[in-house]
Amino acid sequence: MALLAVAGMTIPLVAGVAGFIKDELRIPAAVEQGGYLI
Repeated sequence: MALLAVAGMTIPLVAGVAGFIKDELRIPAAVEQGGYLI
């Protein structure tokens, strides 16, 4: 049961970090084009 709880908390966290990293990598390209993402 504890393992399921840990996995249930870890998976969304990993997905959130991956999404954040993708956004961070995408921002410099947008800035170069004169567009700003907030």
